[in-house]
Amino acid sequence: MEARMARPRGDRAGTVYFVLVPDTNRVKIGWALDGQRRTTEIARMCGGESEVLGFVPGTQRDESRMHRRLKSHRTHGEWFIFSPPVWLAIWRAIRFGTCDYDAALADWQRVEAEAELRLLGNGIEELGRLAATNDSVRKAFWFLIDCGRFGIDISDLPSIFPEASA
Repeated sequence: MEARMARPRGDRAGTVYFVLVPDTNRVKIGWALDGQRRTTEIARMCGGESEVLGFVPGTQRDESRMHRRLKSHRTHGEWFIFSPPVWLAIWRAIRFGTCDYDAALADWQRVEAEAELRLLGNGIEELGRLAATNDSVRKAFWFLIDCGRFGIDISDLPSIFPEASA
């Protein structure tokens, strides 16, 4: 019988979760095999004063990637100040269904450029039709709408995401 090789701990598939504790303006970015069970435990520890922002399929390496990217907002351990850059990183992960920052940003930039060209050439109706049929365009379209709804000036994105201006 052939022995099975265990995966390195960082490659275990599970869930990256995001839990906000509004009273403290802190968000926990964690990983668990069972994200639903873990967020229930966190809610119990916080006395029920928490809000699950979302879940993303991912590995412990994905969780670590999010932690490294947001290290300047870390308060301790897996807890971060719920600032605009942290909100955007979480929003992007949930919206794109991945913690892969580089791939999501590159895809968003490509789609944004394509949408801008189509918008200039064909008007807003064409963008709406594209958003209805193309998942990437729809994600970029809603990202821009969400930025406006939350008062985020998209011209500030290069300062929030330095890789965008590279």
